[in-house]
Amino acid sequence: MNDFVSELRGAEQLSDPGLRHVFRLWCHKTERLRHFPSWHDFTVSELSETIPHMALVDLTDRRSRFRVKFSGSQYDEIFGCDLTGHYLEELPDAAGVQSRARRAAAGMPLHIRGLPMSWKTHGSQTYQAICLPLKSDPDSDVDQLLYMMIANAD
Repeated sequence: MNDFVSELRGAEQLSDPGLRHVFRLWCHKTERLRHFPSWHDFTVSELSETIPHMALVDLTDRRSRFRVKFSGSQYDEIFGCDLTGHYLEELPDAAGVQSRARRAAAGMPLHIRGLPMSWKTHGSQTYQAICLPLKSDPDSDVDQLLYMMIANAD
């Protein structure tokens, strides 16, 4: 673990209201369901303000690879391209991204803060994000990750 990434244990760790909203919603659903929620447990109305900042990632190929199922417009703007359909190993800082994804897939919600965007040459240079484990089947392992990223005003 480094100074940029920590286990997400409470909404008070999050300075951004959108990140807090999504994390609290995930916590509420996890508590109510007694297991991690699936993407389908969320409604569009619950996430309407935050979907542009989100990406949904599937675990594929016997859980050894991570593929972006969809990414919102603000998420794509941070990366400078549409990430939908890309594997995490194709992204900037692939080793770090995959390491964090594996931790979240093991059931650990993550808070990423102040991480430098090494691929950016202008605009905000750091970001904060959450990565939350999801399960499409309550009796199976985590099979999706919900990311939400906000560029910091540097």
